[in-house]
Amino acid sequence: MHSKIKEILKKPDTALYIAIGVYFVITLINLLNHVMWRDELGPWAIAHDSSSLSELFYNYRYEGHPRLWVLIVYLLTKLNNNMAAMQMVHLCFATATAFVLLKFSPFKKWQRIFLIFGYFTFYEYAVISRNYSMGVLLFFIIAYMMRPAEGRRNYILLSVVLFIMCQTNAYAAVVAIAFALTLCFEFIMYKQKGTNTWLIFVLSAFIFISGLIFSIYQMVPPPDSQYLKKPEFLTGDPLNDFMRILAQISIIYNVYFPIPMFRDAFWGGNIIGYISENVYVLFFSRVVVGTIFLFITFFMVIRRPVAAFFFIAGNAALMAFSDVVYGSLIRHRGHLFMVFICSMWLSYYYKPVSFKSDFLNRFCQFFEEKRSAWLNFFIAIHLFTAITAITISAIYPFTDAKDTADFIKANKLDLLPIAADLDYQTTSVAVYLGKSLFYPITERYGMYVISNNKRLYIDKDGVLKEIEKFMKFNKRNVLLVLNYQLSTQQIEQNNIVHIRTFANGIVGDERYCLYVMKYNEVNP
Repeated sequence: MHSKIKEILKKPDTALYIAIGVYFVITLINLLNHVMWRDELGPWAIAHDSSSLSELFYNYRYEGHPRLWVLIVYLLTKLNNNMAAMQMVHLCFATATAFVLLKFSPFKKWQRIFLIFGYFTFYEYAVISRNYSMGVLLFFIIAYMMRPAEGRRNYILLSVVLFIMCQTNAYAAVVAIAFALTLCFEFIMYKQKGTNTWLIFVLSAFIFISGLIFSIYQMVPPPDSQYLKKPEFLTGDPLNDFMRILAQISIIYNVYFPIPMFRDAFWGGNIIGYISENVYVLFFSRVVVGTIFLFITFFMVIRRPVAAFFFIAGNAALMAFSDVVYGSLIRHRGHLFMVFICSMWLSYYYKPVSFKSDFLNRFCQFFEEKRSAWLNFFIAIHLFTAITAITISAIYPFTDAKDTADFIKANKLDLLPIAADLDYQTTSVAVYLGKSLFYPITERYGMYVISNNKRLYIDKDGVLKEIEKFMKFNKRNVLLVLNYQLSTQQIEQNNIVHIRTFANGIVGDERYCLYVMKYNEVNP
């Protein structure tokens, strides 16, 4: 028995399989402990409320992403009414991502093992059930498929994977463009010849472009979308445009160095906040460090033109999309780090080219020799960040939505009509309650947000007046679910009673206050 165990342990892939097993078990525990927030619950609520595929696609029209993830969730809702099913599917995608990175990346064995336990692969794109994990999985698959192989590349298969990548999420579609351009660059650089090769390449390009167009068609918001805006590339103000570029470079710091502040509401914050309270000091510090990170990585891959091209294209595309369209949060920014990993990955596949200048060759070679140490530096940072995030998440709920909903049900407050404000932050409570809430600012019931421009932009007093109308219509007390506290004056003037406050959640705007507005039968 012991000899068999020793024999198994001696096999080269044993450590990798043990690592993936540990990854799966810990991620499963983290998922079971994780309380999903609105961005996770939104697709579930939309899928649950849709009775057909056409209704599903219509209801999802404001979300700004392709429909693949919500389609998977829709199928789950028809098979199982338990939201944990969505988390288990996400666990499969996250584990598959870790497996591809472990098994097929060209890094050292121990680097691969610790990479899968980094912040993005172990927490952001593993514990939080969104559509991003599917995209990252396909990033790594494409990177592996670009390895040196005998004969010509299977461009058809590559284009199919890129087609699917475009259907996962908006940021994956942007990175898919970078991968496609890189493949074109490689095709031209290595002077692929032969009529059949060109025909296959053109057909592959058609498949990818079709997938990209289909993805864009799904992502373009309706005319009444709250997020619809005219893309603004250049404003005509050079200083403003330059500051926009610097803002995108500053994001690199947060992505490469995502260590948060050590507090309950850690998510999206950064340890640099401890340095100074001056926003200009923080901004330019991040710009300087971000620039250094970019240049060091660039010089490490510049003599591998394909890897360098992807690094430039991937960063430029994501930064442009972030600036012109949307993408200012850590889950969006994380794709920049995935571009870094894939660029380093690709750099192992190509032999370095030589510049005419010996100085340039020696200069780049200096950085190339530090490539492994550079990767180790970020592995350590992201491992520490993941441990920090998981530890804090084990102590505090990610959102107070479930505790709030459980309290409402336990005290039979769900028997009352329920009004909520703001709708973006309170839909999580509605999903956990399994009951549509009334939202005064949109004058509708619902369990998910409709991000159109048909909103009443009113202050808190205006919201209370709308809730009072709602109460008089129902002729009974109304439960208020708010993500802010009412003043003593507002409570007294509107005959409101404070019930309970929930303020433990990591997501700061999903902490809730419960109130009851009393219906006065004598003078309604």
